[in-house]
Amino acid sequence: MANVKILVVEDEVIVAKDIADMLKSRGYDVPAIALSGEQAIEKTEQIQPDLVLMDIVLRGDVDGIEAAEQIRRRFGIPVIYLTAYTDEQTVKRAKITEPFGYITKPFDMRELYTNIEMALYKHKAEKALQRSKQEWEKTFDAISDWIALTDLKGRILRTNRSGEDFTGISSAQIVGQSCCKLVHGSEEHIPGCPLQKMLHTRQRESTELKVPDANRWLIVTIDPVIDKEGNLIGAVHITRDITERKQAELSLKEAEAELKHTIEVVPCIIAKANAHTGYFTHCNPALSSILGFSSEEFLARPFIEFIHPDDRQSTINEVEKQLKGSPVAKFENRYICKDGSYKWLEWRATAADEKGVVYAAATDITERKKAEHALTESEEKYRRFYEDAPLGYQSLDASGNFLDVNKKWLNVLGYSKEEVIGRLFADFVAPESLETFVDDFHRFKESGQTRGTEFEMLRKDGSRITVSFDGNIEYDEEGRFRRTHCIMHNITERKKAEEALRESEEHYRMLTETMNDGLGQVDENGRYVYVNNKFGEMLGYSPDEMVGRHWTAFFDENAQKITNEQLIKRRKGISKPYELENTRKDGQKIFLRISPQGIFDADNRYMGSFAIMTDITGRKQADEQIEKLAKFPAEDPNPVLRISGHGTVIYANKASLPLLKVWRCRVGQSLPNPWHEFVLDALSSGQNQQTEAQCDERIFSLTFTPIVKANYVNIYGLDITERKKAEERLLEHQAKLKAH
Repeated sequence: MANVKILVVEDEVIVAKDIADMLKSRGYDVPAIALSGEQAIEKTEQIQPDLVLMDIVLRGDVDGIEAAEQIRRRFGIPVIYLTAYTDEQTVKRAKITEPFGYITKPFDMRELYTNIEMALYKHKAEKALQRSKQEWEKTFDAISDWIALTDLKGRILRTNRSGEDFTGISSAQIVGQSCCKLVHGSEEHIPGCPLQKMLHTRQRESTELKVPDANRWLIVTIDPVIDKEGNLIGAVHITRDITERKQAELSLKEAEAELKHTIEVVPCIIAKANAHTGYFTHCNPALSSILGFSSEEFLARPFIEFIHPDDRQSTINEVEKQLKGSPVAKFENRYICKDGSYKWLEWRATAADEKGVVYAAATDITERKKAEHALTESEEKYRRFYEDAPLGYQSLDASGNFLDVNKKWLNVLGYSKEEVIGRLFADFVAPESLETFVDDFHRFKESGQTRGTEFEMLRKDGSRITVSFDGNIEYDEEGRFRRTHCIMHNITERKKAEEALRESEEHYRMLTETMNDGLGQVDENGRYVYVNNKFGEMLGYSPDEMVGRHWTAFFDENAQKITNEQLIKRRKGISKPYELENTRKDGQKIFLRISPQGIFDADNRYMGSFAIMTDITGRKQADEQIEKLAKFPAEDPNPVLRISGHGTVIYANKASLPLLKVWRCRVGQSLPNPWHEFVLDALSSGQNQQTEAQCDERIFSLTFTPIVKANYVNIYGLDITERKKAEERLLEHQAKLKAH
């Protein structure tokens, strides 16, 4: 009974106080006493009690029965009458208000307590039953399949709302009509009608059919309805539109034909083998083109006979791994050519099933192997010494001329080795750092070492970077200067970060106010504590109108629903970009991309969040051009893929290969389940889906664009690594400012 609030309505003050004291002694909360019917209604609205104890005869124009009626109708709060009147007329009036109890005075506390607990329990049960019924009705109407209850003749007794989509008429018009007429356009049962079959078998029956005069396919399932005595009394009629599936099957056949043609013309080797028999069962023309044997010759002999003797065992080992269920194997071996020479092939292979079928693809890497061998022989010493070092290296003579640099040094500054060797180090130093270099090089030669010396250097493209050097001098046997050995650290980003941290909060605000994107921050209660001008401009408000108000005041109902779902995740530490459509203050629609980030204290308590908001209305308007742009995916430097509704990779351009590597699949294979879910979401909603994917050290923004009629989804990738880094730096900067 903890926190149960009871409103006492009694015009006798002493009696009312006695009742209130009795209730409090039992642990109930009595926040108020009403002395009239008018007060009872007013206080009920104010305090929203769990139950009202109502005297029938009250002072004023509104008696207890009339007040109880209004309280029941307006607020749905249970009422128990406390009265000394038991005449027939009074009881008859009271019954109409559906009270939860009727106690006659005088009464004892046990009777009152029992009636209160029974009323609270009954009211709670009624509310639960009502919610359950509403939830069932919503679920029934939310099912995408058309579900109808019919009698044994096929007349529809009840239908969910999906029936309106299937038939084009209202639910009220559907009820009473024959399912044959609505589904088949016929007054009679069609041959193979599942309802007729079910009447005979008394079991579930299904059939697929094409709607007359329409390019539409349906699957109709009939389930029997049987009463407790075992009598067949009706049927559940479930209709599902499978047009897309049928179209997908056709598209798949076309894709398979296209894939087969592609396999025949691609320059890489594609083969199918039986690991148990040791023979190729299929190979495309590329194998013959590269090795010189005809396809018939390859199929007539065990494939192991074509492999260099030194590579046979390693190849057998890889095949055995595949048969044991290992993921896609990548290995190299040498195959003999018809002229007796050998060529190096790089294979990717996977076993399809326990029958020993192995699918494999290979490329000729002979020239690459030759180049690798030559490079290994000529540069092994230097490669081991410093070429693969993660830091830049340089060596100068006594005059400051370059004797050597490594690849990292060249990559950082953008020069070739020929452009550097023999030139003065000073030629690459920014004018402002020349004096520092001259002084430091002099001290370097005197002391024999340098530590943490910083310079600004000029890159080939004209940009500048800040570097720090640690080095020592190498001397000959006579103690004379021979050369320097220095490690270069690129500290540009660190210096920029230090400079950014030195910026005042005013500089930070100037940055946010000049952003092309909106930036807003809410506290743990969802009220804005900061928004920049762009944020307010996108929604049609000024920052002054928004700060201090709850975020829901600026988003329409649909946008609130999406944002609420994201806020729940954000409180759990999950922050991912998402898109929504919102109505501005002026009534215009705007499409937004929200990039949020939760804010937590040292104890991991949620303190609020901030979000970068981007106006993508123009991009949304450009989405209709995506299909046209998709004609040129092979030339696109960004990933472009096409995925069937079943999750099969139909096409992937060259830029998509890193993604496929992470997903561990290739063209013709299925996406992993989490990514297939995005495909299904895009097809079912008919709208683009957005997510991000980590690929090596890059982050891609992926747009899943549905082509619903063809039952496939195009995936367009965009490298957002730098943008994500910028967001992280912004977050770190904000945390730093907050700490101050």
